[in-house]
Amino acid sequence: MKLRRSYMQHINPRGAIADFREVFRQAGKNRWRITIAAMAVTATLFWALTKDSWRVPPAKPQITYINSFPLDRTPEETKAFIEKNQKLKDKVEAREREIAEESKAIYRKLGEISGMDVKKIEREAKEAEAAKAAEAARKQQAPVASR
Repeated sequence: MKLRRSYMQHINPRGAIADFREVFRQAGKNRWRITIAAMAVTATLFWALTKDSWRVPPAKPQITYINSFPLDRTPEETKAFIEKNQKLKDKVEAREREIAEESKAIYRKLGEISGMDVKKIEREAKEAEAAKAAEAARKQQAPVASR
């Protein structure tokens, strides 16, 4: 059985040192500038790669539990509360639809002023939406393949 020699046994730093001396001599009068620039780049890279953040993680939030419904609330009170919130939700949604329509009207006007065919763009957008909805419906109805 033959023993394997160490990889480090084949490395000789004398050649590397001799090569470094030769390159250093060939650099001429700029050798110190080049050396300082190379050392600065190397030091900057090492500094950037080894920089570590020692920030303290943020404190965990303090949770406050709120019981907003009294335990003795009647079903009628619950229904009234739900209806009130539903009306508020409907008002908010209606206002959001109004705002969306207003912004569409503004963009339509801007498109017309810019010389675009706004009706064609809207028609293409509706067709794309319908195709996307049909694709989603088709995927939903398709049977799931077993693995």
